[in-house]
Amino acid sequence: MKHLRRFNEDLTQDEIQELEEFCESCLAYLLDEGFEIDYEKGTGDFHWIDLWGSLDENENPISYTWDQVKDYYIPFIQLLKSRYKLVDSIIYVKVGAGQDLATSFAQYTFDEVLNDEVYTDKIYSLSIKVRDKK
Repeated sequence: MKHLRRFNEDLTQDEIQELEEFCESCLAYLLDEGFEIDYEKGTGDFHWIDLWGSLDENENPISYTWDQVKDYYIPFIQLLKSRYKLVDSIIYVKVGAGQDLATSFAQYTFDEVLNDEVYTDKIYSLSIKVRDKK
């Protein structure tokens, strides 16, 4: 029983490191192409995984297209969902400046992303929330 966690406990440090290694290995090609992955603790018992484009000379993210990443991102989220509990199965697509969810982000369901139904010309980041390991 000592290995059981309460339902609202967070990922352990080892599990966070394992999650990061998993993401980096799944998205290695994109990382080699200058993309970056950012991991942030959310306000609650979940973690954000953000895929950013490469940076310009002022360290600002450069936008990218869905076609540039879909062949790697779709298999990645399929594997992610098979290994981790996702929060609300929504992928947040940063399409503009700012942090306001209503104006800066488009939201797609997991199934829409899986079915290649992302319709936006400029993407600054793709974000998904992970709660816990299955």
